Amino acid sequence: MTLRKEEQMALNLDDLFPDTSEEEVVKMMHDLYMAGKSSKELGKVLDVTDVTIRKYFNKYNLPMKRHGGQYTGKHIHITEEEYMSTPAKELMKKYGISQFTYYQLTKTYPSRVGRKKKHDSTGI
Repeated sequence: MTLRKEEQMALNLDDLFPDTSEEEVVKMMHDLYMAGKSSKELGKVLDVTDVTIRKYFNKYNLPMKRHGGQYTGKHIHITEEEYMSTPAKELMKKYGISQFTYYQLTKTYPSRVGRKKKHDSTGI
């Protein structure tokens, strides 16, 4: 008798966690996921793919990070003044965002190409 992939996964969970329900195991995995483990890392523990892990999170309506993204739950706003006065790399590091996210947050601001750097009062 051949078992479907979901049935194989359920059997695997039962073998690994005999006194715990499937839902409880998935919620424990989700806690690890929200604490920073990736679905790929969790999949390795259970010998399944990251897709299977995400399917189980969906099955129990557990929130997930955007696939391929590093969603932190923060709503970041870079002011135009901050954008104009602070180097891009510094802002990306300050907010912990990628170059793409930085672009998305600042694409409506005027171009900084050709702007002069600010100098302190000594002229240096």
